[in-house]
Amino acid sequence: MAEDQSSYLKQFYQLRSLDPQDYTSDSYSLEFEYTKDLSQQYDLLQKLINIDNANANASANSKNNLRLSQNTTSTKVLKDDVDPLGYFDSVVDELIDKDIIDDSRDDKKLEFFVSSSNYNPTAYVRNLIGDSISERDFVTHFEFLKDDIAQREVFLKNVLNKEFIKFINIKNSLDDVLDNFSKNNKNNKTYESLNSLKQNLDNSLKESNNILLPVNDLKQKEDILNQSLLFINHNKFFFNLPKNLNNYIRLKDYDSFIYDYNKGASFYLQSLNELERDKSENLNTINIKIMNKIWLEVESIINEYKKITWLKLTKFKLNDLSLNNKNNSNYFNLSSNVNNDNNIISLICKLLELGVVDNPITEFINLQYDNLMHDLNTLYTDYILKIISSKDKINKNYGDTNIISDFNFLIFLFKNGEANNVDGILNHYNFSEFSDLPLILNYWKLILSFVKNYTSLVENIIKFSKIIEFFLKGEFLSQYNALLSKKENINRGTSTIEQHLNLTDYEAKRINIQNEKLVMAFCSKLIDFFKTDATSFGMLAEKKNNIEATPEKVKGTLLEFGYLPPFTNSITTIYQNNLILIEISQKFQKLVDSNINDYTLEALKNCFMKINSSLTNSIMINLVNDMTFFYKIDIDETEDDEINLIDIVELYYNIFLNISSNFLFQNDLKNSSKLKLYPSKNLLQTFQFQFLRSLNLFIEANLKKNLLLSNEGDNYLNLINFFKFKKILNNLIAKFDFYFKTSLANEKLSIFVLLDNLEIEIFDNLIKPINMEINNILNDEFNDSNDNSKDWWSEEKIPASSISKYLKMIIAVIVRTKIRLLAKLSTKSNTNLSNNSFLINKIIIKILNNFLIKLDQASKTKKIGICGLQQFVADIEYLKNYFHHLIFEDIFEEDRQVILHSIDKFYGTLKNITNVNINDVVYSVRGLVEGSLTNSKLESRAV
Repeated sequence: MAEDQSSYLKQFYQLRSLDPQDYTSDSYSLEFEYTKDLSQQYDLLQKLINIDNANANASANSKNNLRLSQNTTSTKVLKDDVDPLGYFDSVVDELIDKDIIDDSRDDKKLEFFVSSSNYNPTAYVRNLIGDSISERDFVTHFEFLKDDIAQREVFLKNVLNKEFIKFINIKNSLDDVLDNFSKNNKNNKTYESLNSLKQNLDNSLKESNNILLPVNDLKQKEDILNQSLLFINHNKFFFNLPKNLNNYIRLKDYDSFIYDYNKGASFYLQSLNELERDKSENLNTINIKIMNKIWLEVESIINEYKKITWLKLTKFKLNDLSLNNKNNSNYFNLSSNVNNDNNIISLICKLLELGVVDNPITEFINLQYDNLMHDLNTLYTDYILKIISSKDKINKNYGDTNIISDFNFLIFLFKNGEANNVDGILNHYNFSEFSDLPLILNYWKLILSFVKNYTSLVENIIKFSKIIEFFLKGEFLSQYNALLSKKENINRGTSTIEQHLNLTDYEAKRINIQNEKLVMAFCSKLIDFFKTDATSFGMLAEKKNNIEATPEKVKGTLLEFGYLPPFTNSITTIYQNNLILIEISQKFQKLVDSNINDYTLEALKNCFMKINSSLTNSIMINLVNDMTFFYKIDIDETEDDEINLIDIVELYYNIFLNISSNFLFQNDLKNSSKLKLYPSKNLLQTFQFQFLRSLNLFIEANLKKNLLLSNEGDNYLNLINFFKFKKILNNLIAKFDFYFKTSLANEKLSIFVLLDNLEIEIFDNLIKPINMEINNILNDEFNDSNDNSKDWWSEEKIPASSISKYLKMIIAVIVRTKIRLLAKLSTKSNTNLSNNSFLINKIIIKILNNFLIKLDQASKTKKIGICGLQQFVADIEYLKNYFHHLIFEDIFEEDRQVILHSIDKFYGTLKNITNVNINDVVYSVRGLVEGSLTNSKLESRAV
């Protein structure tokens, strides 16, 4: 019986032994067959049922043996803890060593067991293998796994394809048998037996599934592992791309960075298309997710690199850019290696190659435009606030300070004996250090600092225009294409790059307008700075576009120019304005030389013209103001009698004219062909007018006030100063003609008329008391009401025997006047008697002329006889001979003609009265005159 059961079991399971050890040797390929003959089917089924009933215990033991066999087989197939690639002896130990799991009980280990349904090949490769294994070792172990899989492949295929199919066939056969049997046999006992058999078959199938499922799962996992490893090997470059990109960034190897990135992008799109075409396999879906995840990491690196590159580009300042090389295209030169992050061109190229959305060219240009505008506004506002604060400090500390202190430097130059060497003064002394009050000089330094720093932005404006020219005139595109031709795998043909490189006409026009706007804003602020009046100057810091018009009441005054410091003098003003204009001229010339367009050139010319005009007017108004109050300089405070007001004025104007020439003509920059630094005709006329006006004011407000004094002694000295000033004035006008190519000396200037009138007035005041004394003598002599008077002029029988007493008295008055004048002049150490003798003679001539006029007037009222005629002629001839040296040698021709004309006129009057030839009378009294001159020899020498 037992033998039959064994036989049936072997036949049923197609085994050669009931204790199989090897599938190949212990099994045979004999499919279970059944016949449709019901009797045979029943017999077969009955046998199986009997076998099952008779050997229930044997069946139970058989199940246990099968389970044991399953466990043994599973263990033989693959041990969970063994690394399938052969890297490690124990997967669990390695996981613990790498702190991936805490101990062997951690369920996370199942992700790393090939036999587990939770197996994750990506986690296995990334966490266990990672970067610790070289590529070469990885290939070796991968081959080990492939060999192991190949060895098991035949066994797995037999198990899956034969044994499992065998069970399916048996099950199908039994189901058919049971189905037919149940339909044709309704015997209850038999039916129960069939149900029992069916249950046993189901149990057997479950048992067989328990045996086969691990084997099938193992096969699937091995297939997945095999495909994963193949996928990893095929996409090794792509998987390493994030790490490689980071390494390139660290090494600053941009060429490799962009090459691998573009290669990775193409590989990713190609691989994704291939995987997308066949999503039927679940593994492809997983691989797509893996590819997307890696590409997200790549994009994250690229986006961060873009962000850093954008940041570097935005942080770039035009101050960092040098334009020492005049050849623009040579300076902005691209090379095959664009790893220099300090090069704006390399940064823009990187962004273009990385495929940014915003155009880095226009963004960079717009950013630099905004930065320049910000720099203009910020620097301008900051300085305005500093200047206002400095001006307040001057007002607070000086207030109503007398203007004397403003000209102490002129007195200092006199004391040093340098007054006659203006060129030496200008070369030796820095007027920024001593020509004004300390706070005022500090203020001027602040003004000059503003001009230097503000106009230095011209360099950045030029750089900005050069950058625009580089991008808009095709130089960048040409160099960029040449650069790309040397590179491989670059996205050179994308529409975004083409759009960025080929700017539209609108974009190009807008960029060019930005350049013009910069120059206009630069010029506008400078014009406002120098033309805004003092009442509105503070508004410049408030960024208001429209500054209020200058009030009429401040026009023509120092308040018209808000940039001027309070209390400054015109010497300091012209010196500082000259420095300012030189600075502006040089920077403007750089702009002109940078090949600006005609519109911008006209804006610069207009700006320079307005600034020049404002600076010039501020100088001249300050000059007029100085001359108005020049008399306040108290020369006595110097404790030096050799310095007087006229000397200071002469030095003042000599310095002023010298600096003015440099200021107006800008000699250092006169070769400019476009900016036209030469002053306009109107500006020169204004300068000339204000120059003459200042001299007029000095005469009216200073010279006239000091000269027209009542004190006789002061009048003598003031008269000397007057003629000294007259001489100085002629020299100043000659210098003005020399410096400014004019001919004022040949014109009938109103200032000379003013001086002539003043001269007459001064002389009248000076000799008025002398003339009064002489007039009194004449009145006493010729007044009819005087009882003591003798009408000697009417007696015909008494010839002239001596010079008249009244004439001797008048000569005595003149001699005393000369002695007083000489005495007064001798008290002043700075008075040179020989140089001023003409003035003494001029005074005497005027006294004599006044006497002759009065004598002529007196004679017209008298009836003169022959003897009286002789007396008059003798007196006049005596007078002529007495003052012969004076009249004929020591006076100017015009004065000589005046006195001779008065004598001739008097002789004409005598002739008309007496109808006698005067020459005969002169001859007749010659002896008398000579005798009288001999007797008065001593007096003559005194004179």
